[in-house]
Amino acid sequence: MRRLLIALVLLAGVMSGCGSDPPPDLSSGKKVDLGGWALYIQCKGTGSPTVVLDAGLDDGHVIWERIEGALAGTTRTCSYDRPGVGDSDVRPSSPTVISAEQIVDDLDELLEKAAVPGPYVLVGHSLGGLNARLFTARHGEDVAGIVFVDPTSPNYFEDGMTAPESLGAAISYRTAFETTRAVELDDRPVIVLVSAQQRAISVPEAGELARRSSRGLLVRTDTGHAIHLVLPRVVIEATKLVVEAVRSDAPLPSCRETRLERLGGECR
Repeated sequence: MRRLLIALVLLAGVMSGCGSDPPPDLSSGKKVDLGGWALYIQCKGTGSPTVVLDAGLDDGHVIWERIEGALAGTTRTCSYDRPGVGDSDVRPSSPTVISAEQIVDDLDELLEKAAVPGPYVLVGHSLGGLNARLFTARHGEDVAGIVFVDPTSPNYFEDGMTAPESLGAAISYRTAFETTRAVELDDRPVIVLVSAQQRAISVPEAGELARRSSRGLLVRTDTGHAIHLVLPRVVIEATKLVVEAVRSDAPLPSCRETRLERLGGECR
């Protein structure tokens, strides 16, 4: 799997310089039809792997504005809105509750129909981090690396509670609970950013998540839950490190060999 992903990254680089059709221009954003309703996506920059930014509960693509702009100089970077959030449509005739599996399958279909091919580096904040686990479990052949930004622990949903979006249907992790809790990250480069306060996951659990990858790092920040808003430079740097590791098929450097501590992180 790992070699295939690297081959796809290299192939994308070759094709970009060989007169192939350029990717569609999504820099101003676009609503993509998924069969009578549409999800919003925007992409900036060029290059592979593609970074896919997934926001937390009730947050849309706009929260990534600063990070997306900074990463666009490094590789193609996309953000989107889940159903009923931001500029995306409410799912028509939506049930009161939809499964988390459907949410990540919607994202997979959106990327396909918007002509945004993998491999992907997923960057997920809070609920978006939980969805990154599930996307990897269901579509792992396309996932080259992950940056978790104070990701929500699946333990929040052990009793079957749902995550209600303000306009969309509530998201249920009942059937996805075991999948998200048990997902393996193999040799993908992974960086887990965990906040010191108001965190959605404990530091020990975040460390265990990082160790699920043979190339994982854990970085603590002295912030609240919104690391991407308080210390966007740490998220930007972590993502660049994962992108470079994917491109070079090399291990991540040790945390203290990076700029993460100088930018506000704490190596654990």
